[in-house]
Amino acid sequence: MRRSTSMSALHAFLLALAASLGGLCGAKTLATGGTPPRVILILVDGVRWDYLDEPQLPGFTALARDGVKAKYVVPIMPANSYPNWYSIVTGESVRKLTLPNPEVFLGSEPTLCPF
Repeated sequence: MRRSTSMSALHAFLLALAASLGGLCGAKTLATGGTPPRVILILVDGVRWDYLDEPQLPGFTALARDGVKAKYVVPIMPANSYPNWYSIVTGESVRKLTLPNPEVFLGSEPTLCPF
């Protein structure tokens, strides 16, 4: 349970960060007519939800303070990095993505992470 909570918090943070950067970049591009800037999305495996507020990790605190932070996300269960990352990047449900052996990630029934 702890791993799924940490992954969901990290995914929420990174998704919100990417969305805010993309929105800002798109507005500038539309106004100036230039080429769209690139967005870099960094996904870190194994970061717990409480790392974002940890005083010994000022980088996470600064990103959360100066960027955006989602309240929650619903990851697939069992928590697995790659399918969750594919969902974040594409915006699609894992069930709609073409993944090798999706039953490994999804099982026979859709599941949601209980909070």
